[in-house]
Amino acid sequence: MPEIIIRPPLQDATVKSLEPEKNFGATFYLGVGKAGDAVERALVQFPLAEIPAGAALKTAYLQLCLCENTFRAQPKEIALYRVLEPWEEYRVSFRKQPAYDPAPLSAVLLTGQAGGWISWEVSAVVRDWIAGTRPNWGLLVKMGDEKRLGVVRFYSRECSCSACWPRLVVSFAVGVCGAPLFTEGTETVTTEDADRGSTPCDLSTWRTVTVLVANGGPNPAVVQGEISADGAGWLPQGRSAILAAGQTYLFVPQIFLRFIRVRYRSAVPGCPTTLVVTWQAQR
Repeated sequence: MPEIIIRPPLQDATVKSLEPEKNFGATFYLGVGKAGDAVERALVQFPLAEIPAGAALKTAYLQLCLCENTFRAQPKEIALYRVLEPWEEYRVSFRKQPAYDPAPLSAVLLTGQAGGWISWEVSAVVRDWIAGTRPNWGLLVKMGDEKRLGVVRFYSRECSCSACWPRLVVSFAVGVCGAPLFTEGTETVTTEDADRGSTPCDLSTWRTVTVLVANGGPNPAVVQGEISADGAGWLPQGRSAILAAGQTYLFVPQIFLRFIRVRYRSAVPGCPTTLVVTWQAQR
């Protein structure tokens, strides 16, 4: 079974609550936990271009090299969370840290370790990133109990020793039979008076995609397909439409950019409705 080690990460950074506006993207370590009055968290994002097209992912592990573990005799649970929006290594701060899914992806318990590699399995989320069902905005690393004193620090990609850089260890199978040719996803949203956007779909590993929006609620809605190069700035693509109750809207992007989504709002102020957004893609 082939295995690759992806390092260094695309970007990584620490954020600290005691200095909520300050950026620590250039620091040689990634900190998590509570040091004095400051809570530290870490962000890390890996590129996935090294994974061969058509590869069927078997396992994926985030591995961080431990450089400091205060109150070492005290067990510490450190968990990973999926980041939900873009961030920038040399601009992110505690106050401007990206949103994250509150459900942990994986957790490990430190029980006295002073060094070495700490591993978290992240196979499910990496598989989603490769398939394009979720955008790859990286992972948040934080202590399970942020009120308890104790900080753990790992080497970042700014460390002078490249052997200690954060890494993503991926094993996969190569072959047409193991590579999915089709994928799909569904999201149910409720309109508001202001424009909102559906969860972005990453098209980097898919050739064609179609998005279907069905108005399953009682009121009309305005919908518009959008495309984006970075998942942050969006451009309209395709026609805008008003969907009455029970009607559907079909969006097929004619210009390729990496991300697509559907912008939506209530057609009548104060009259929300429920939309079911379904996308299907093939290689």
